[in-house]
Parts: sequence; C-alpha cells; structure tokens
Amino acid sequence: MDPKISFIRIKVYNALALPHLLYGSGTWTLKKNDKKIDVNQMKVLRRIAWYILFDHKRDDEILEELKVEPVDEKLRRYIKLATICNKK
Repeated sequence: MDPKISFIRIKVYNALALPHLLYGSGTWTLKKNDKKIDVNQMKVLRRIAWYILFDHKRDDEILEELKVEPVDEKLRRYIKLATICNKK
C-alpha cells in the first residue's frame, strides 16, 4: 500500500468518520457503547489499510501500522474534559 494514500485516508478518517462516530459521546455511559465503537473503528481502519478479516491482522497491529490512537482512549479523554468543563 502506498504510504501517501494511507496518509490521505487517515486524514479523511480523522476529519469525517471520527467526529461522526463520537457525536454526542459526552452523554454516553462507556460500558454500553465501548465495544460497538471499537468494532466500528477497526472496521473502518481495516478498509483504510486494505486488509480483510481473513488476513488475520490483530487490531493493535493495524493501529500501530496506521499510527492511530484507539478511539476508546480518545473518548475517555473527551468525556473527562466535558465533565471538567460542565462543573464550572
């Protein structure tokens, strides 16, 4: 895979797919939605990296290859920030 193409695809993912995925996440309880969000993120990232499920690539390998942070870590930071801002 061409690194230039994957870079552009990651930029599009960060600009379009990730905000759509995390919309309204400030009010979520993480235990219900945590697994669904991870599955959706990996589904998108596998397509970006041109892998199919039968390539048997682990999620952490794909995240490391594409240099993307797991969405649950971003979500936890965002919720913590939203909680701090709402207390003021």
